[in-house]
This record gives sequence, C-alpha cells and structure tokens, in this order.
Amino acid sequence: MKTVKARFKGNDGSLGFEKGKIYSLCVNQKVKGNIQITSGKKLKCDYNTIISFLSNWEVLSEDVSVQVEKPKEDTRTIFEKVKTFEDAYALLPKSDYNIKDYDKIKNLVIADYIKDSLKRVIIAKALNEGWIPNWSNTSERKWFPYFSFVSGFGVSGSHCDTWSASANVGSRLCFKSEELSNYFGKQFIDLHESVLTFKENK
Repeated sequence: MKTVKARFKGNDGSLGFEKGKIYSLCVNQKVKGNIQITSGKKLKCDYNTIISFLSNWEVLSEDVSVQVEKPKEDTRTIFEKVKTFEDAYALLPKSDYNIKDYDKIKNLVIADYIKDSLKRVIIAKALNEGWIPNWSNTSERKWFPYFSFVSGFGVSGSHCDTWSASANVGSRLCFKSEELSNYFGKQFIDLHESVLTFKENK
C-alpha cells in the first residue's frame, strides 16, 4: 500500500467521494493496470486501468509516479501507427464486430481473397480513427481509391463523392481525406489486388 493525496474529479458518480475534495488515499497496485484504493473514510473502489484511475483523480503527491505511472501519449500519426494489417488489428478493440468476424474465419480453409476482403475493412476502420461516413450529409466528402488494370494492377488515385458509395470500393472503405485514401490504396496494394482480381496467394 502507498499513501497519496488526490482530488476527486467526480467522473464516477457512485463511488461515495465528494467532487473537488482532497482525500488521503491508500493505493494498492499489485498488478499494473489493476488499482484498488481506500480512503480514511473507509471508502473503497477499484479501477481496471491506470487511465480510468487518473481520469477520476487529480494526483497531488509528487512521488506518486513511483506507484502509478501515467501512460505515455502516443504522438505517432495514423500513417505511422498502421503500416500493416497486424497494426490495424491491434489498434481496434477486440470487441469490434469486424475483429470478431475475422477471428472466426482466419484459421478456416477458404479463399484468401475472402479473408483479405475483411482485412481491408479492418484497416480502413483503423485508419479512419472512428470516423463514419454520413450518407445523409450530401456536403460531406468521402474519398476512396480506384485502381488500374491497364499495365498491371496499380493505384490510379482517389475519387471524392458526397452522395453515394462507389461500387468499386463500398461505403465501409471510404475515407475522410484524400491523403488517407491514397495511403490505403498504395500501402495495401497486395490486399486490393487479391480482392479485386480474386487472386489466390501461394
């Protein structure tokens, strides 16, 4: 147990602590990310993550970093975070329904382009960082890459639409910016070729 002083910020309304009041807390962090605290009033609560603890408390003791380390902020751009399918898969929560769908089929003996189709959806979702196209908003731009088969398979560029989804890509594979669309098209060209040409990976 480690004693620290902290001000309750009141994000959780049913913990029994008074918003804005300073408490002397006994912090027990046996496993990183699993925090239990008690106060002098014998009030007790548990936090599953460090982030949830810090979002409810303003720690005033300077030496608390020894016991509770603030998570380092990830300052990388989304282009740096998502360079592979594995990056996108790790970025989305395991509760995401597309992640669950992929987990169901990843070990099945089925055509590669079927798995690759779902991989593209997961990558697009990760790149968009929560952005979802609003198809009732005719002024919102929605970008998607288009491809050329003339001299081999390749990216020709990105197109912008404000009304309907393109049959070439689909509404779940459009992006909030041209830059994201171009990156998606070029960085994951092998997946696009697999899906659009029904190519079997060897």
